[in-house]
Amino acid sequence: MLSLRPEGLYCEKGDFYIDPMQPVATALLTHAHGDHCRPGMGVYVGQKATCDLAAIRLGEAAMMRPVEYEQELRFGAVTVSFHPAGHILGSSQIRLSCDGEVWVVSGDYKLQTDPSCLPMQALACDTFITEATFGLPVFNWPETGLVANEIISWYEKGLSENATNLLFAYSLGKSQRLIMELIKAKPSLANSIVVHRSCAALNHIYRCHGIDIPDLPVAEDDIALKDCVGRLIISPPTTEGARWTRGLKNKTSALASGWMMMRGTKRRRLVDRGFVVSDHADWPGLLNAITRTNASRVLVTHGYEDSLSRYLNEIGVSSSELRMNYGGEDDGV
Repeated sequence: MLSLRPEGLYCEKGDFYIDPMQPVATALLTHAHGDHCRPGMGVYVGQKATCDLAAIRLGEAAMMRPVEYEQELRFGAVTVSFHPAGHILGSSQIRLSCDGEVWVVSGDYKLQTDPSCLPMQALACDTFITEATFGLPVFNWPETGLVANEIISWYEKGLSENATNLLFAYSLGKSQRLIMELIKAKPSLANSIVVHRSCAALNHIYRCHGIDIPDLPVAEDDIALKDCVGRLIISPPTTEGARWTRGLKNKTSALASGWMMMRGTKRRRLVDRGFVVSDHADWPGLLNAITRTNASRVLVTHGYEDSLSRYLNEIGVSSSELRMNYGGEDDGV
């Protein structure tokens, strides 16, 4: 059903690519993160929210074909539908059916509860292509609500010390999830959070799709950085060490990422604290998701392909590696 070409994952029977890495005529998108949604495609086909988020990144000139979840499309001999993946708003597993055979391409996914997007849907299939970003047993995520309380305690300590708190979290998906989790844990925080301008534009798209994220002040646009003492600034990891953050006096910084589970990551990133929050499945989540598909064959990509594939074969699930050149947004995981 699918083969790997230089441009990316290709379906010859339907003449389309999924998350291609080079320009093609028809690109089906699993979600709007930059390593899966690249410029230069003839037309982008994706869930409605994915298309809206992609348009911000790619520009209004990009041709979008938005679809609803579970809406069936026909490409040549292949029937295609998009189903929730639980990764970020609009993220999708892509289901392909042809001649009685069903393949599912997972895209990025997680099974943890996330108030900012729909949960991952279990899809039965013959062949399942799964990501493996955190495909090692060491990765086992704590409950996000508990982590939110840890972040609040860190913020309150900074508040007592008259500090400015910088929480680095990827602007698409992670920021929105954390904002909602933090306000759920402590509603008064809605009056203290300030966001980077890259987060603000994406927050607007989330609100347009019914996600209850408040319209928060934007650092530098609505409130000067020097006036953010006692505030919690949520900003993408790419702003670590940027000139506008270097100028802050008495600041404390933290990074929210699954990589914070690895010893030494906090030190390498030069942040004061690390919080384990990921929008990808951990090891138990990967195994759970794979089991729910009842697939007779599993192809593993994007991460620790070798370890997950080897383990699956050891427990009797036919598996092999499918190495694709995703990457470039590791700070967002």
